[in-house]
Amino acid sequence: MRKQQQEEAEEDQASLLPIKNHIKRIEEMLVLLNNDLVNDDKDIEKNRQDIRNLGDAQNKERTQLHNSLLDHCHKIVTDMRELNQQSKTETYNLKQQLSCLNQDKIRLQQNLIVLENKVIETDKDIGFKRRNQQLNKKK
Repeated sequence: MRKQQQEEAEEDQASLLPIKNHIKRIEEMLVLLNNDLVNDDKDIEKNRQDIRNLGDAQNKERTQLHNSLLDHCHKIVTDMRELNQQSKTETYNLKQQLSCLNQDKIRLQQNLIVLENKVIETDKDIGFKRRNQQLNKKK
């Protein structure tokens, strides 16, 4: 806005000057405007290059992040598979141990029955012999 007011003031002054001076002022103004235009073009090109550089940097960072996430996910999947395999192996081993323990339990129960039968037989034999001995003592 201020520049425009300044230009209007210069135009008012320029209208009072002779034509040659007026033309010279216009040429100087055109040179300044042309320089401003060239500088603005340079600024625009620099901004475009900055935008391209930022876009490239973002793409590179995005790619690195993506690869990092993929690696992390792959590691998690691998770890989960290993844990799952370990769990299956442990479950299988525990089932085998349980089966062995159940077989041992059955053998112990069978041995207990055999021992109980022997105890009963021994009690009968001892009881029968004692009775015979007691009967023999009474006679």
